[in-house]
Amino acid sequence: MDLTPFVVLSFIASFKAILIEGSEVTIIALTTFQKMGKKNVIAGVFLGVLITAALFVFLSKIFSLFPQDYVSILAGVILLYFSYRFGRGFYRYYFKGGNFEKKMEKEEKEIIEKSVSSQLKGVSITPIFLATLVEGTEATLIIAASGIYSPVYAILGALLGIAILIIIATASYKYLIKMPRWMLDLIAFGVLLIFGIIFITSGILGFYGIAGM
Repeated sequence: MDLTPFVVLSFIASFKAILIEGSEVTIIALTTFQKMGKKNVIAGVFLGVLITAALFVFLSKIFSLFPQDYVSILAGVILLYFSYRFGRGFYRYYFKGGNFEKKMEKEEKEIIEKSVSSQLKGVSITPIFLATLVEGTEATLIIAASGIYSPVYAILGALLGIAILIIIATASYKYLIKMPRWMLDLIAFGVLLIFGIIFITSGILGFYGIAGM
């Protein structure tokens, strides 16, 4: 079977997952440096990334234990679910007048309030850690699912997404907040929809011994 389409889609899907999910964490981290403390924010993000990386390794190991066709179907279902999520985001931001900046301001306020509460209990990194863990887990599920045929390219796509976020964040977080969220969600919706359908179809055909004929 020619894996070229899977390689390309693995790279693109992982790149988009990091760019979208990672942008929210980056925005929150940059805007909470002063109120939460730079060390606390960096430590929270680092721990969140570390755990999601471990989750990726764990999922990859689990996927390797089952027949490729079954894993392909499961991965397709995961990708279709997130395709629906991004499609819903596109609808909210483009047709319903949703405001990404206001959403992020609300999340930042909630995290800072939780941080104050956590500091009173002697735990300062919990809020930003949990935010990183939530967004990172979603991105990890997409990366692990999209990389079942080509994990190396899925990882490369993720690393490229991280690199771009770092470059943009170094310049100014305002560039991140001004990114056309509806367009990012629309592209991610299309990529994951196509990817999910291909994976499910490939798994079903392989299950019935049709693939490659």
